[in-house]
Amino acid sequence: MTVDELTLHDMVGFPLWIQNVLYMKITGHWVGAVPGPTPLRVNILRAVGGFPVFLVLLYVAGANINGMVHNSDMTDISMNLIVLSTTVSALHKYSVFTNQQQALGRLGRWVKSVAAERKANNVPDTYADRVLKKALKAFYISGNVASPILIVKMMLTGNTFNVNPGVENFPKPFLMFLIAVSFQAIAWEAVVDGCILMNSLFVFRSELVRFALEWEKLNFDPHNPEISRRQLKAMVKKHVMLLGVKKDLKEYNNSMFGYQVFAAVFTTCALIYGCAKDTKFLGQAVIQVLPTSTASLLTFSILCWSGEEVTYLFQQIHRNIYMTNWFEAPREDKKSIIVILEFAKNPIIFTGFTVFTCTLTTFVETMKQSFSLYTILKAVL
Repeated sequence: MTVDELTLHDMVGFPLWIQNVLYMKITGHWVGAVPGPTPLRVNILRAVGGFPVFLVLLYVAGANINGMVHNSDMTDISMNLIVLSTTVSALHKYSVFTNQQQALGRLGRWVKSVAAERKANNVPDTYADRVLKKALKAFYISGNVASPILIVKMMLTGNTFNVNPGVENFPKPFLMFLIAVSFQAIAWEAVVDGCILMNSLFVFRSELVRFALEWEKLNFDPHNPEISRRQLKAMVKKHVMLLGVKKDLKEYNNSMFGYQVFAAVFTTCALIYGCAKDTKFLGQAVIQVLPTSTASLLTFSILCWSGEEVTYLFQQIHRNIYMTNWFEAPREDKKSIIVILEFAKNPIIFTGFTVFTCTLTTFVETMKQSFSLYTILKAVL
């Protein structure tokens, strides 16, 4: 398989807009389509395209912090929180993507093979699959729309959202250009990386549902032991394969979800603060903060739900294996089933930074922390 055979379309599950594709290529995003070292052309693109964008993001983040500390304006606090959280999020996602490219390559090849298998066998999408695909596209659109709104507003009003470089006589047009580049890079980086993770989780969840049903239907026939043995062997092989996919997906999710917890706290707090501080700021808060907060909350809620679904489905697989008539199988096959049952009884839990669990409980707790942060800001500012 060549590098070009694994595309962003394969990873995301639907065609991306041209600007997203160009950004990913220019900044040297590579999904490790083939095993081995990073190609020279990708390293060149990272040095020429990715590194300057990385520096711009760092600069804007620093200027944003300077604006918050030395030139604080209550009308801009919401936007400062959004800029800071999303800028760090984009830097983090870029670092994760470039450092886990081989795992992403394995994950992408698996997602592509599942799509080809379903197409060849005419496997229809379930209702849940269709809803999740629509949610993924809603996130993709909201993330892409958020940055142009902010850039157009900045160009029309000259408001740089309290992003202050702290240097006297700094040319404002150049600052506005850097902010525009930063906003676009943030949107494209967060949106595409988020779509890759969520689509991988959706496909993995769907395959677990199918696999659980296959175990439920499995019945050892003592009159045709060879047929049952072949079926059992195929099931064991698929189980091992799914555990391998789980390892790559869990590693990628662990890196991405950890920061998403903090991003959700800041973006939710920014939205609440902007809407509640003063009614005359409500329209401004909605225009500046709502699209980004919507994308962030949608991502966070989907990741929490998907993690809980994966845990539940692995438990369901364990129950379905146990409920088969495995006790009627020959002794050697019984040993194989017992080994699988021993491995499957341990709960599979997706985490973020190995601390935050991907569950709906984490989502609720994070929303509580957002309100707590808002209360602190309200009291201090």
